[in-house]
Amino acid sequence: MRGEDILVAPVLEQGATSRDVYLPSGLWWEEGDPERVLVGPIWIKDYPAPLDVLPYFVRAKEYVADAAFCPTITAFLVLLGAIANYIS
Repeated sequence: MRGEDILVAPVLEQGATSRDVYLPSGLWWEEGDPERVLVGPIWIKDYPAPLDVLPYFVRAKEYVADAAFCPTITAFLVLLGAIANYIS
């Protein structure tokens, strides 16, 4: 574990290309991808872990919008819409 929200699962045995991974309770994003959610606590058996890949999981945090942050999001969405209109 790196802190409470990142779990790194490298191969620890010579020649192994997979390993078992335990995820504690909570929602976990597989390799940081919010579309690949796993719900813990769970054991994942034979998770692929070749030498050239470092498997990791990030605990999903519940997002609560901050009133000071909302204008920034609005400005970003307006800019994104303007760009989309320009391109099409």
